[in-house]
Amino acid sequence: MATSPAPRLPVRPVLPVLPVLIIGSGLGGLTLAQALAKHHIPFRIFERDAIRDQRFQGYRIRIHQLGLDALRECLPPRAFARFEETCAVNVKPSGRIDARTGQDLPGRMGPANGPPPGQPTPGTPSEKQPFISLPADRRVMREALMTDLNPPITYSKAFTKYTTTPSCVTAHFADGSSAEGSLLIGADGIRSRVAAQLTGGRVEVIDLARMIFGRTPITRDVEIALHPSLGGGMALVVDPKDPNGQLNLFVEAMRFTHQGANPDYIHWVLTGTPPHFGVDDTTLLACDGSSARHFSLKATSAWDRTIRALLEHQDPRHTSVLRLTSSSPRGVVQWQTDRRVTLLGDAVHSMSPTGGSGANTALWDAQTLAQILASGVAEDGWTTDAIGEYETRIREFAGKQVKMSYQAASHGFGVKLPD
Repeated sequence: MATSPAPRLPVRPVLPVLPVLIIGSGLGGLTLAQALAKHHIPFRIFERDAIRDQRFQGYRIRIHQLGLDALRECLPPRAFARFEETCAVNVKPSGRIDARTGQDLPGRMGPANGPPPGQPTPGTPSEKQPFISLPADRRVMREALMTDLNPPITYSKAFTKYTTTPSCVTAHFADGSSAEGSLLIGADGIRSRVAAQLTGGRVEVIDLARMIFGRTPITRDVEIALHPSLGGGMALVVDPKDPNGQLNLFVEAMRFTHQGANPDYIHWVLTGTPPHFGVDDTTLLACDGSSARHFSLKATSAWDRTIRALLEHQDPRHTSVLRLTSSSPRGVVQWQTDRRVTLLGDAVHSMSPTGGSGANTALWDAQTLAQILASGVAEDGWTTDAIGEYETRIREFAGKQVKMSYQAASHGFGVKLPD
């Protein structure tokens, strides 16, 4: 007599014995860690800095619907609520301003006006809900992403290389220590050491321009002296006499309402090239806040006084010079998939900040990778096919975002690919 087949039991993912090793504690790495924790997948985060706020990492960042969806899925409710409540008050674009005369200019303000590249324009049939974009202070957002994170970040761990065996991957650090894991994630940003080893140095980082980042406290004196379009929203100040259209000032007011918030400030980014600032590149990149303030005023000496007031009242303790960089808009590089190692965020697809897509795409990476890792695993790690599926997705999606972000920078700020 034939016997009936045994009923099929639901398949439950098997947790890896060794943790996922995350190199880097930026927004993408922290979001991935929170997602892994939700799925009870063990992890460890390693950060090269000695303390949490050792390096300047930018101020204002806008999280669009793509990033919000990723955060909502990856974060525990308390961390997501903390992120939302610490965002600044949303503001509308004020438009474009002539740097020399202070007059408002017709037309769109540029890439910061409207949705990021790859997102629907409000009012189009493809959009079911209004476009959402929340301004956040990057440092405060990182703190929100660390909410209830366990285990916490391990600091002073400068990654040097990894080695693999059939059963694990080992991360090696500059202090001579090491850690074993089931999977290594390179979330260590632009010029990632993990990416350099995994891809054989094929991740291209293109140097486009220079940015002086700063912030100006919103005080009564500042509000009186400032151009009326600069204190209440987003604005793009353009210099019509700059021959290549590369000297620009992006401005956004950051006003907070949550308890314990830092004082309100105006975030600004002055984009140009070393000749605009009247100094050689080596000196510019090495300068401190006071020197950066000097160069920002030097580059804008012919600008309207109500615009220069923003730079004159800046707090030089929060002024820094950074490179404006991007991965190649020709596409995300190919490499041979390794089931023990993969990449996330700027480590594989850095973007200029002008398109508003870099951080949001890193959050999407974290969401996508977490979904794949949570779908199932053997005790010794994930399959090559699983990691390859993730890498195929980021090449397709992030590759488009890099291209559109570069186009936004080229259109709005006059940056060009080097010859």
